[in-house]
Amino acid sequence: MEPVPVFDLTDERIAPYANLKERTLRGESLFVAEGELVVERLAQSRYAMASVFADESRLPLWNRIAAQCNRQDVPVYTSSTALMKSIVGYDFSMGLMAVGVREQESDASALFNPAFRRLVCLPECVKPDNLGTVFRSSAALGMDGILLSTRSCDPLSRRALRTSMAATLKLPWGRCSDIVEPIQKLKSEFGFKLVGTVLRPNATNLNQFVWSEKTILAFGNEYAGLSDEFISLCDDLVTIPMSAGVDSLNIGVSAGIFMYALSQGGFPGQLRQ
Repeated sequence: MEPVPVFDLTDERIAPYANLKERTLRGESLFVAEGELVVERLAQSRYAMASVFADESRLPLWNRIAAQCNRQDVPVYTSSTALMKSIVGYDFSMGLMAVGVREQESDASALFNPAFRRLVCLPECVKPDNLGTVFRSSAALGMDGILLSTRSCDPLSRRALRTSMAATLKLPWGRCSDIVEPIQKLKSEFGFKLVGTVLRPNATNLNQFVWSEKTILAFGNEYAGLSDEFISLCDDLVTIPMSAGVDSLNIGVSAGIFMYALSQGGFPGQLRQ
């Protein structure tokens, strides 16, 4: 599709890109991808694209992506560098943005796959940067999917998309208001063990833990950790030993450590059957 130049800040065709700091697109069934890599991965994904907004100098980049991903039918709007920066800022977009169309959000059934062996559970991850980091690490370290409750933040928010490097567009995930029922189904019908990551003296040190063949690895809220109710569902608890004077790690950091250990079958070397 031929690009359409935009010269006016109030042009309705670029309204989804304006005032992003002051509003969310969640209620509008849209989401925004920023920067070359995230836009390219959106183009490669199953999600429909509503439009692309590009700095004039970045148009050849979009043309390449569109040709490779068969997205030539997506409406494209262009502007000068100065106008684009005044509308959306330039730090993260780097002159290329796109609007994706949300699908009906998947529930936990998206994870009821007999082939899945390693799942991550986030009952209440409230910071998009952290959620995005967990998604990125999950994709990098071979996790099969992520189970979220509705108390966790939006995986398709700008920050989550950006920090996940668009892993939220690719990795299977399901979201539901009550995650107890799907966890129980994953345990009883699919053979998973639920492992909670905690800071408790009764938890097994990570360097001594032996993983089950099918594991759900759960990470708690950034401030409060896993609730007592959720911990009562867990088959095992595991912790990272801390040096004196340090009481915890950021969830993005700790999740990467736990997932790497799981991907290697546990530091002792063998999966538990």
